Amino acid sequence: MAANALTQRLHLKVLHTSGYADETLARTYAGRFTNPLLKKPYSMQQLA
Repeated sequence: MAANALTQRLHLKVLHTSGYADETLARTYAGRFTNPLLKKPYSMQQLA
């Protein structure tokens, strides 16, 4: 979805968020995200 949105709006800011453990992320999504990845739980300050 993010990749499609970026083709239409080049300056769109995208943030990926996940509740998966680090090991699962590394194994399953290695190299897929070029945008920041914010792991849950996160605070309002981290979103700013």
